[in-house]
Amino acid sequence: MECALCSSIAAGSGISVNSDWILQIPGGRAPLAGWVILTPRRHRRRLDDLSESEAKTLGTLLTTTSQSVVKFTEATRTYTANWAENTPHVHFHIVPRLPSLPPKRLGWDVFQMMSDQSTRPPTAVQEQTLSSIAAHVTALHKQYEETVR
Repeated sequence: MECALCSSIAAGSGISVNSDWILQIPGGRAPLAGWVILTPRRHRRRLDDLSESEAKTLGTLLTTTSQSVVKFTEATRTYTANWAENTPHVHFHIVPRLPSLPPKRLGWDVFQMMSDQSTRPPTAVQEQTLSSIAAHVTALHKQYEETVR
């Protein structure tokens, strides 16, 4: 079975935030601007498949990605989830928890928005938001790396 994330990475989708991890828009077009996925560049089916390098940077990247999503959206916080069930490649959804979300779309129910194609923000808005988030994550991660050396 071909991995959809590996195929999209090979096609140049997403923005590299370090040598191991990439930020992407899930499915190429998410229900909310700022909804991103953090995924390892190499195919990893499970968390325990991560290399030492991937594992060492994961916590920092999840934190800085969450901070960046809040910074570049109106989010009050983020939701973060990893199932790797439908797409058997480790990836984390970082979802902006916007004040405008209806009560029926809070918590896990926000993922029901993935099946509603009618409410997608324009692709250009999503790509600009992703670009801003990725640049901020990369800068924060470099700062962190310099402090731990």
